[in-house]
Amino acid sequence: MTNISEEVIEKRIKEVKKSDFDPSNFRLSNTGKCQRMRMLKVLGYSSDRVDQSTAETFERGNLLENWLVNQFIKNFPRKTRNQIEVYTPYGDIGHMDIWFPNPKDKPSTIIEVKSVHEKAGSNLPKKDHLNQVQAYLHFFTDSRGKRRANRAELIYIFYGRKLSTKSFEIKYNKEKGSQIEKELQRLHRWKKKGFVPEIPNDNTADSFPCFWLTHDGSSNNCPFYHHCWSQEKTEDYEDIPVFDLDITLKSLLKKYQKIKEKYKNINEKASKVKEKKKEIEAII
Repeated sequence: MTNISEEVIEKRIKEVKKSDFDPSNFRLSNTGKCQRMRMLKVLGYSSDRVDQSTAETFERGNLLENWLVNQFIKNFPRKTRNQIEVYTPYGDIGHMDIWFPNPKDKPSTIIEVKSVHEKAGSNLPKKDHLNQVQAYLHFFTDSRGKRRANRAELIYIFYGRKLSTKSFEIKYNKEKGSQIEKELQRLHRWKKKGFVPEIPNDNTADSFPCFWLTHDGSSNNCPFYHHCWSQEKTEDYEDIPVFDLDITLKSLLKKYQKIKEKYKNINEKASKVKEKKKEIEAII
């Protein structure tokens, strides 16, 4: 028999596994990500179900991000607007974490909150997150089509040994905004045709965004991995049966990723030694 607390948590995790977003829309949070993945999702191709580990990771992010949003609401109750919808001219909807229209000594600001592992500090801000924020800045307009903000803050909450944060100021980039809109227009044209683009040339079966390792050593893969890297690929716009990534293959990929990381570190150390060697040789 489970405890009451376990029943409550299990119920919540089940809720997390169910997405509240319309799968037929191009989510602005996916701006700039793999276009093949985005098309497979919108066109209704089969995807891996959200597993327990992934759902728990999502919920951890929800808890941390909601904590910071609540701090804004507590300190600026009349100025903070959360979960404000951003509409594109093509029917897509995004959800900003915070809309802060009247901050002190600053222009109107969009605030996006992300949670990351403490070891990710040197790789921030992430490109995907910058694209998402630029999409919000570009499409968040008033009734006359005028942009409502030219400034945003991207805030990271680090989880690990302690609770810490880091923020970045993001200013609207007109050229980037234009690129984002053109990409969205192209995706909608493909949607009308039911077109799925080829696997990007830079993508490989053992590396991000198809497959990756988290900082705790667990492995993850794109929910549409089987449409690209199984023996039976998605072709001619016909769906295929759900394919679970073989446990043995996943284990081998995980080992391969670790070996690649070690090889990379050894090469970096070797390069530094060679540089020092050359410096000494130049002197003697």
